[in-house]
Amino acid sequence: MPRNQRQSSTSPRVTRSTATIDTPPNGKSQRVAKSTSARGGKRSASKNPTATPTRFRTGIDSMHVRTAASSASVATLTPNNANNISGASSTLDLTPLLRHALQSPSFINSTPVSATTDSPLSTMTNTRVERMRLWRHDALQQHLYDTAATWGEQIVALTGDPNDIFWLAQVYYLTSQYTRAESLLFHKNLLESSIACRVLAAQCCISMEKWNEALQVLGTENPFRKIGVGHVKNTHGGIKLEATMCFLRGKVFVKQSNFGKAKEAFQEALRLDFKCIEALDALEALCLMNGDDEWSFIQSIDFDEQDPEDADFIKSIYISKLKKYTHMPEINDALEKLQSRYGLHDNCDVLLSQADIYVTQSRFADALVLTNRICEIDTYNIACLPIHIVCLYELNQKQKLFMLAHELVESYAQLPISCKSSTIDSNFGPAWVGFAHTFAIDGEHDQAIAAYSTSARLFQGTHLPSLFLGMQHLQMDSVALADEYLHASYKLCENDPLVLNEMGVLLYQKREYTNAVSFLERAIYLAQDIGCEKKEIWETIWFNLGHAFRKLGKWSLARTYFEKVIAMNPSHFGAYAALGMVLHLDGHIEEAIEAYHQALAISPTDMIASDLLLRALEDMCHTQDDEPEDEDEDVGDVSFERE
Repeated sequence: MPRNQRQSSTSPRVTRSTATIDTPPNGKSQRVAKSTSARGGKRSASKNPTATPTRFRTGIDSMHVRTAASSASVATLTPNNANNISGASSTLDLTPLLRHALQSPSFINSTPVSATTDSPLSTMTNTRVERMRLWRHDALQQHLYDTAATWGEQIVALTGDPNDIFWLAQVYYLTSQYTRAESLLFHKNLLESSIACRVLAAQCCISMEKWNEALQVLGTENPFRKIGVGHVKNTHGGIKLEATMCFLRGKVFVKQSNFGKAKEAFQEALRLDFKCIEALDALEALCLMNGDDEWSFIQSIDFDEQDPEDADFIKSIYISKLKKYTHMPEINDALEKLQSRYGLHDNCDVLLSQADIYVTQSRFADALVLTNRICEIDTYNIACLPIHIVCLYELNQKQKLFMLAHELVESYAQLPISCKSSTIDSNFGPAWVGFAHTFAIDGEHDQAIAAYSTSARLFQGTHLPSLFLGMQHLQMDSVALADEYLHASYKLCENDPLVLNEMGVLLYQKREYTNAVSFLERAIYLAQDIGCEKKEIWETIWFNLGHAFRKLGKWSLARTYFEKVIAMNPSHFGAYAALGMVLHLDGHIEEAIEAYHQALAISPTDMIASDLLLRALEDMCHTQDDEPEDEDEDVGDVSFERE
């Protein structure tokens, strides 16, 4: 079909197929062919006048493309079955089929499309074509793609069969000849009658980055929803083509930065067929849902159409992939079930999920043990690498990090995690956050805010970009903007101690000290609840809480928290200076002078500590009874510095 005449509506165009293939209950393949007699122009009837034509027998069986044990028919949609689509699963196994299955007569369709069942050409070439089909699939199995293409082209020339055209297009696709595969499918007009061919053509367009053409092939919405597909019972267990189309549609929307539509498409793919795990991975990777939305969505999926044992197994896998800020008891139960009941002790996905929990708890050493185990099983497990790199960085293992970076560039230079991340994949989340961190560390706030803003636009389901934006605006004393971003982050995730700490700092800056104390105490509770082991987090929350209590005039509580910081980190300059200030305000001048001296021993050039020490010495010399005025100057960094 000429390219300017392609169907551009949201639903596949329905036309009458020249021939369809189906498998009757006895397991033998039959063909209903149409021909026109020379005299009356009437269609030829089946050899058995009492038999129901195969394509009309179930009304939708021609939508199926069965496994090798039954049939390899290309899924077709004809006017006769379009409205009865709810009775089928519309699935296709696109992988090369097993050799012994290919030898089954019920799998091989040797009759040319244009010939009747008793055609002399069909009789003469039947055995040869079957053997050639076997050679083609054997070549695919052994990755001899040129051989597969050669035999595939000969078969198509002999038969013109839609199945053979489809498999030839598959060979072209596997060899990255996307234009050739697309041209073959369009030229043979198979997109109008075959869902499987439509999916393959869309894959070709996506691989060539022809996003608009891909949407023309797939439709901007699920076309089967309009004709009453609903939740289809999948009886033979394959992946539904409707789900695949929804997933591909979501990928196109992502490339067009239409994340709302992409989220809907990925969710619909999973609702149609929960075995389409790539749709869930896309939702997770792009952070299109927050933790509560993820949980609600997983609970809404109908797992009942699968075997109960398989349904429980798949649901446990999905739960283990959710964000680790909420529903932790359920996630831990799912992981325990996968390990004990289903024997996935050394499964990389299960180990990675547990490592993700440890990273959330800032238990980087424990997480590194698991990521090292994953790397032993699968040296370059791409999903594991972001967490593995984070652990190496947090544990200051620079040499290993350096070696890993060189190995990735040498072996996987085309992957965004290796180098030039935002250039290779503009939707790679860790790249934008890391890019912004480099500016934030150097104090280049404007550039950091620009990069964080890009990350927040691309990944609307995660709270981290908004959190980092709020932190940057706090450092720039833009309290109003910091308030906006931090509240947005808090709305997405209320159970992250880092978010609560920053909310406490924000309220401190707004002089709402009582509310600041409330948030900071809750941050401590949550850090205890998740088993946080990173001492810098504890130091920061205690330090900020001490200052909030100081502003409220609760000297004893403030002193307690500053002493906790010093006990955990004896070289914390700010804690000594703040402790001296509290002791000074509480009338313990000699102890305050000692704390100031300890602070200056760590940072001799600090002007604030020097000034406070001078005031304490003057007060001691003049033996004044009045308490010194509470200084507005804060000692040390009150805001949390995320590494």
